[in-house]
Amino acid sequence: MQKVIEKIKWANPKSIKRLEDNNIMYKIIEDAGHAINHEQADVINKEIIEFLK
Repeated sequence: MQKVIEKIKWANPKSIKRLEDNNIMYKIIEDAGHAINHEQADVINKEIIEFLK
């Protein structure tokens, strides 16, 4: 995951570490803002469906 963090300059390494330390699943979706469910609905829907399988 370190390579992803290096590519995405706004990602907070401390926050990512806390997620990983607590075994919390996460995905970093590039070019996403606060309205991610509207901006990238197809990506989000796919991720939700995969998670629920």
